Amino acid sequence: MKETFLLKTGWNTIFTNLSDKQAGMLIKALYHLNCDDIAAGDIAAHLSDLEVRAYFNIMTLDCINFQKKYDMRCETSRENGRMGGAKKGNQNAKKKQVMEVLSYSEKQPKNNLKQPKQPKQPDNDNDNDNDNDNDNDLEKEKEKEKPDAANAATIANRKDKFYQSLVPFVKIYPKEMIRNFFDYWSELNPSRVKMRFELEKTWELHLRLSTWARRDNEYTKNGNKTGGSKPNFTDEELAQSILNGVARSRAEKERRNKEWWK
Repeated sequence: MKETFLLKTGWNTIFTNLSDKQAGMLIKALYHLNCDDIAAGDIAAHLSDLEVRAYFNIMTLDCINFQKKYDMRCETSRENGRMGGAKKGNQNAKKKQVMEVLSYSEKQPKNNLKQPKQPKQPDNDNDNDNDNDNDNDLEKEKEKEKPDAANAATIANRKDKFYQSLVPFVKIYPKEMIRNFFDYWSELNPSRVKMRFELEKTWELHLRLSTWARRDNEYTKNGNKTGGSKPNFTDEELAQSILNGVARSRAEKERRNKEWWK
């Protein structure tokens, strides 16, 4: 008589389709089949419900397969036992071999004799070493110069771009004032990586020029001329010129955007 037997999770669909009475009949039949060693044919013959009998016959095949697999595992274990352990390649066998090797090595006497030190060979390559050091220093200097050259080229391009952005405003403001404006805002910071105007949190060129021109005009009136001559425009003409400059800047920006998306 068996103490345990398996129930297949796939049988859940079968039990769901049966009533509680039918399910009780079926589970009782499975119990007799697996635990009482009663022949499946005899049990099926006593099942009066045809639906329960049909499901029982299906489950019987699963139970037979379960038993075959269990018997095969038992036979394999017995065969391994007769041959002195697990088959080659089994993880338990590998662990056993490792433990045997470690145990053997621990039993062996340790050799405490130190190996004699080899005499240090004289260095006959001092000249070559010095040449290699000099070559390495030159390579490092070249690598250090590369970022500086690239940074200088980048600054020159950005500076030229800034200068070109001021060209449209030459028609509005005096050239001397534009030049002073450019010299002031293109000054490099101490690390020489950014211009003064690039350090500003906000920057709108036409507004900066308008402010510069107003202050330049005030300095001229006070007799402290520092940034060029006074623009020859009335306030209305100056305001209109600024608006025209803004419109041209926006038109140029839209044109560039259209070219970019083409």
